[in-house]
Amino acid sequence: MGRLVVILVVITSLIMVVNINGVVANDVGVNWGRQSRLRLLPSNVVDMLLSDGVRKVKLHSFYENVAKAFTGSNLELMVTLPIPEVIMVNNQSNAIAFVKKNVTQLYKDHDVNVKYFMIGNEPYTITSNVTASFQNDFDTALHHVTECIRYQPSPYNQIKVSIPHAPDVLISGIKRPSQADFNGVVRQRMLNILKILNSSGSPYAVNIYPHTSILQNGFPLEFAFFDNNSTFRIQDGPNVYTNVFDFVYDSFVSALRKYGFGNLRLIVTQVGWPTDGHVYANVSTAQRFYVGFLKKIANNEGTPLHRGVPIEAYIYNLNDENAKDMSAYGPSIRHYGIYDYKGQPKFSLDLTMKGVVSMPRRWCVLNTDAKLNARNRTSLILKQFERACEKNDCSKLYYGASYSNLTFEGNVSYAFNVYYQSKSQVDGACYFNGFGKITMEDPSETYGCHFQLEILSTLFIWGQGEMGNVLAKTGANAVMYANNSPDDVQVVPSVSPVLILATPFVLSSILMLWIWFIQMRNQN
Repeated sequence: MGRLVVILVVITSLIMVVNINGVVANDVGVNWGRQSRLRLLPSNVVDMLLSDGVRKVKLHSFYENVAKAFTGSNLELMVTLPIPEVIMVNNQSNAIAFVKKNVTQLYKDHDVNVKYFMIGNEPYTITSNVTASFQNDFDTALHHVTECIRYQPSPYNQIKVSIPHAPDVLISGIKRPSQADFNGVVRQRMLNILKILNSSGSPYAVNIYPHTSILQNGFPLEFAFFDNNSTFRIQDGPNVYTNVFDFVYDSFVSALRKYGFGNLRLIVTQVGWPTDGHVYANVSTAQRFYVGFLKKIANNEGTPLHRGVPIEAYIYNLNDENAKDMSAYGPSIRHYGIYDYKGQPKFSLDLTMKGVVSMPRRWCVLNTDAKLNARNRTSLILKQFERACEKNDCSKLYYGASYSNLTFEGNVSYAFNVYYQSKSQVDGACYFNGFGKITMEDPSETYGCHFQLEILSTLFIWGQGEMGNVLAKTGANAVMYANNSPDDVQVVPSVSPVLILATPFVLSSILMLWIWFIQMRNQN
C-alpha cells in the first residue's frame, strides 16, 4: 500500500503558526497510550511518527512486539513500567534480572533508543486508589532500577529513571506558585524520591492538565490559553502569570526549591487538552491550546521562574483511549487524543490515516416499533442501555459532553450502536431483548450526532491487543510482510482461522486437478 501520510495536528499547527527561522520544537514528544478496545499496529504508528517529524515518544505499554516496531527508527523512547513490573522489581535480585532482560538485552536485540524509564504513572495521586496499596513498591522500584542501570554497559547506563507526578502531590488551594509545597501525605516520600533523582542526575517528572487545573482552582477559561484575552493575571512578587501552565509548572519549581532541590531538571511527561467529555473540551479549545503551547516551546520562553530555559514536554495523547478508566479524571480523559481511536485526525485536515478500513455500513438503533412489554417499556429499555454502556465508551453522552443534549431515543440508539460496533457487527449484538434493530441508513443526521462504524485494520481474529498484534504477522486482518514495513501492510477482510490454514491446501488441490485435466485432454 502507499506510504502513510498523516500530519500530526500539533506539528501542523506549529509549522503553520510558528515559523521562527526554521526552528522546530525539538523538545516536544508525544504520548502513545493503548487503552483502547482496538489498537493500531505499532509499525503503522512508528511510520506515522517518522513521517510527521516527531522524534520523542512516551510509551504507556512496552512489549517485545512494540519494541520491534521501533527497531532502527532512532526515535527517542520514554518507557513506562506498569504496576505488575513495578511489583516484580521490589528487591535487588529481581531488579538485576529485570534490567538485564528488559533493558540491556531487549534493546540490544532490537536496536532501540531508550532515554527514560518511568516507574508507573502518578502512583501518589489522591484522585485514584488504584495504586494506594503499592506505593511502597514504587519507591523501592525507583531505587533498585536506578542502581541497576548504573552498572549496565554503555549506552544503557545513561538511561534516566523517574516517576511522573500529578499536580495533586502539591498542597491545594494556593493562590500563588511561591506558596506551593508537597502535601503532608506524600511529603516525606517525595523527599526520599528527590534524593534518589538528585544522586542519579534524573529529572523530576510532572504531568500538567490545564483543562483540569482551571476547574479545580476556579480560574477563568481564558487563563488556560497562552494567548489569554482576559485581564486575569496572577502577581507573585516580581513575576506575573498569564496562563495556568506556567502557574502549575512554577508551583513544582517552588516546591523543589523549598527543600534544596531547585537544581533538578523538570520534564513534563504529559500535557494536553481533551476534545470531548466536558463543556470546555472541544476541538476549537484543544487546537487553541496546542498552537499556543507549541509556540511557547519553540520560542524557548521558559516560565517566570525559569526564563529562557527550554522545556522538554510530551503531548498527551496521540490517540483517544476509549477503554481508559474515567474514575479519576472523568469522561474527558478518554478524549485527549489529537487523533481519535481509529487514527483519524480531529482537526480540519484533508489528510487521513491510510490503511484504516471501516466495517460495512450497518448501524444498530432503538427499535421504536417494538411491542414487547409495553407497560414496562421505558425501564426495560434503560436496562439494555446500561448493558450497552457497561463495558463500552458512552462518555460522549455525559453531562457537558458533545452529545449530552440527545433525546431519549438518541441516547439509547447511540449506546446500542457503540455496543454493536464493539462486537464487530456480529449477529445478535443488536438484539437487546428485541429493542434493537439494524439499519443500513446512517442515523447520524436523524439524531444530530456521529454514529461511528468500527474499523477492520486492527481487528484480529485471534483476539485484540498485544496478542493480536503478534498474531497479525501470521494472517490476521492487517497482514505484515517480512520486512515489517508499513508500505507493505495489506488490509484484508476478516476470515476464519481454519480457512486461513486451509486456503493453501485448497488452492494446491485445485491447481493439481487443473494440471491433471490439461494432461488428460492433451492425451486424448
